Amino acid sequence: MFVWCACAVVGLWLQLSCCALSDGFVLFSSPPAIAGHSDGLLQPGLYDFQVGMQLADVPGKDVGFQVDGRLSLHVAWDDPRQRRKLFLAQLKGPSLQIKSRKAPSPDGFVTHSSKLDDAVNSVFLVSWHDGRVPAIYVDPKEHVSLINLKKGIASMLQFQLKDGEFEEFDASGLCKTVYRTIHPHHILKVKKLCDTSSTSTNNSHNDQIWGVTVSSKRESLIELSSDFKKVISISSEETHKMYLSVYQEAGGYVTARQHLKLTDGEENEVISISAESKDEAVKGVEEQFKITLSKEDLKLKNENTHCQDGNCSTFLKALKENKDHLKTKYLGTMRSATAFIRLLPLARQASMDDIHKALKSSKNTHILPQLYDIVGAAQTEAAHGAAMKQLQFDSESGFDLAERYLWALSFGNHPLKHVLSDIRKLTVKDKFDQKLVETSILTLSTIVNKLKNTKSNEDNNESKTIEEVESELRNGLSNCSEKDDSCKVMYLRALQNLNDETSVPALITYALQGSKKVSVRAMKTLRSMSPSFWNEDVLKAAEHIYFQMGRKYDSSARTLALDVLLESKPSEKLLKLLIGSLASSDSAYEVKQYLMQRMNQIAYRDEKFLETVKDIFSSLNLNNYNILAQKGLSTAFTRFFMTGSAANGSLSTVQEIQNGIVKRGLVDIVLDQSGRHQSIFTLGLFAGGLGSFISSDEEASVGAGEEEEEEVATAGMELTVLGVQVRPFVFFSGQGDLMGHVWSGTASERTPAFQALLLLQDYTQQIPLESGFVAELNFVGGVSFDLSGQIQFSLWNRNAQSLVEKNAGISMVGSIRVDNMFIKSNIEFNLMTEAKLNLESNIDFYNTIALCLQLSQPDSVIKYNVFKVERIPGSKHKLRKSKYSLISVPGKTYALNQKNNEMCNTIFKDS
Repeated sequence: MFVWCACAVVGLWLQLSCCALSDGFVLFSSPPAIAGHSDGLLQPGLYDFQVGMQLADVPGKDVGFQVDGRLSLHVAWDDPRQRRKLFLAQLKGPSLQIKSRKAPSPDGFVTHSSKLDDAVNSVFLVSWHDGRVPAIYVDPKEHVSLINLKKGIASMLQFQLKDGEFEEFDASGLCKTVYRTIHPHHILKVKKLCDTSSTSTNNSHNDQIWGVTVSSKRESLIELSSDFKKVISISSEETHKMYLSVYQEAGGYVTARQHLKLTDGEENEVISISAESKDEAVKGVEEQFKITLSKEDLKLKNENTHCQDGNCSTFLKALKENKDHLKTKYLGTMRSATAFIRLLPLARQASMDDIHKALKSSKNTHILPQLYDIVGAAQTEAAHGAAMKQLQFDSESGFDLAERYLWALSFGNHPLKHVLSDIRKLTVKDKFDQKLVETSILTLSTIVNKLKNTKSNEDNNESKTIEEVESELRNGLSNCSEKDDSCKVMYLRALQNLNDETSVPALITYALQGSKKVSVRAMKTLRSMSPSFWNEDVLKAAEHIYFQMGRKYDSSARTLALDVLLESKPSEKLLKLLIGSLASSDSAYEVKQYLMQRMNQIAYRDEKFLETVKDIFSSLNLNNYNILAQKGLSTAFTRFFMTGSAANGSLSTVQEIQNGIVKRGLVDIVLDQSGRHQSIFTLGLFAGGLGSFISSDEEASVGAGEEEEEEVATAGMELTVLGVQVRPFVFFSGQGDLMGHVWSGTASERTPAFQALLLLQDYTQQIPLESGFVAELNFVGGVSFDLSGQIQFSLWNRNAQSLVEKNAGISMVGSIRVDNMFIKSNIEFNLMTEAKLNLESNIDFYNTIALCLQLSQPDSVIKYNVFKVERIPGSKHKLRKSKYSLISVPGKTYALNQKNNEMCNTIFKDS
């Protein structure tokens, strides 16, 4: 047994380069052997063979194994003119080596018995043509693991001597392969951009921020003899690193090495095959060794070895074990998020009968909402079939579960195309509850959006179905009756989820010409779209609305138009017009205050914008107190809650106030990575028609800048979760409904508004390694979400208090696994935390109106655990290494602005 090659691929490359540089500039050209090509370089004889594997969370901290043996190589057939050969190869005495402290050196390897010792191991043939290996011939009776190992050996025998870039197929897949002479006797082979789509099934997240990054490096070194007549050794090393894009600390490595070295000893056994053609040579080998050989390319075969010991869990078994963690009281915690991602992979493997059995079992009644979250996230035909079989869409008692399942379909990352037809049936207005119809339309538009962004969507019939649904959604908006604002608003929300640029012209029309309610909703949809969709027509419409050209617009439409104008990198000319409006006679002081707050918010993160605004104020002579200190309570600010090397997290809030009440409030949690922005969660609050409850001062209404219409008292909440708009929650509609809550106190108790288990990450990739193994990379992340609130309203004391609590339990599990018949190696890393955010408001309208907002984030802890496991099937050997980390995140109360501080001091001065 020989010691692992002293010079690793990269190390030798650097060493040789340094030697060359130390002796002055040396230009290496291709070796002289190139003149005779590579025909005779692979000498018949014995080669020491070694293949090794390591899995680690950081370099050097690993579990791993290696296989040692000898390779006997003979020429069974040769065609010099065509430079074709057929090598007869035999892997002799392969043995498993594992890490052990009993080894001669620390963390060295010792031999361990395994199923490899008794495996069928026949001779095999390697078809070789001018440095390429198009096929091998193997005994089909051999185990897949051993066949793959031999394909890895054959891949090593594929090399070129000429410098340049080639396209080659081997065990790694179809790769761009670069050869470069780095020393007269050493050739570096680098493989990049390997396409494994034909060899494995991969799933990735459509949004790159929530995705997983995999970086790969594949290199080989071919060493020639001093006379350039034979290959002395071939060494290869490849490393694949997987990590979470937003948190690079969560990840791991898989490193595979191979080494083939020509020994000095002669092969005692003489094998003689006489053949005129390759086919005759194959038959001759079959007759001599009494075997039947099967021709295969170098593509590795997948091995389903996860359950070979009979210890596999099933969905029903795992559900029984995790049932308690799925209880409603654990929503918003790590416990239920972890149960969710444990059950999800099993739900994807489960049959329709097993899933239906779980859904209809009376023992699961108390966790049914969470079960439908899991079934919806599974996104398999079996799961969807079981859900549709059990749900009662036309029953009032089944509404909550039906809506919960539709939400789960919306949040999934890999929707099924055939689900569209089932959801389309639910959008029939006269057959189902109107709330269910709206949720169905929102789900339909979300799935269409995700299907359009799926690269695998190449089926013409499926594309046609998607186009039909898109057309239905747009026609649904135009088919609403002229006075049916609720219908228009519903379809405008759907267009937000559809997020298609072709919807922009219709949105502009409704923003400019629609009623007050419709205009605001159309602007909200435009505001939610990517700034790349904000063409010249959108910006002109936004100017018309803000400056009220031709008609008066609702203050919310104007502030939304301001958002579009300010976030579109406005020109200096437009900024002058906007800033100049602060000195206008416009009585809408809350809109002016909103403009000041939003400019401050943008300047907080953009120094260039800040300098431009300062210059404009000076040039217009507006650096006056009456301009800079606008009347009004509206506010806007951004605060960072997370900064890291890979991503930053910010919390943005906007509060548009009217008559002392939040007319339009927004709390947005955003992740920013490499210039890409992704909203995790957006909480929108809306209210109207409450002025009479707060103040009898007529000036308040006029000062707000709108001719106060007789508006129905209403309040509610809009949620956008992971980019998906869900049906709004209306707290009350009408003064009678409001007073019922006031006198009964029904809203004073903590009440859940939105609860769900959501899929955050969903990544699977199989990487075929040149060494003949398949590395399986997985990353799944789940969020257990609980949004609850309460409000107390006192007409006697003329004050109100509200509290909105957002609790999210997050659990992410990633793994890198290499499994075969003789060993299982796995590294798993878990990232868990519980994030909380509380928004508390106090309003005092006894004498003067005072509004105090308090935004706080309690203490939290991030848990990061790493587990490395190695097992030998059929053996008691099991190695387990664990590492546990805790990161404390101190809580904080966010400083808003000075005006808010002053009002808080006023309200709590006697406390």
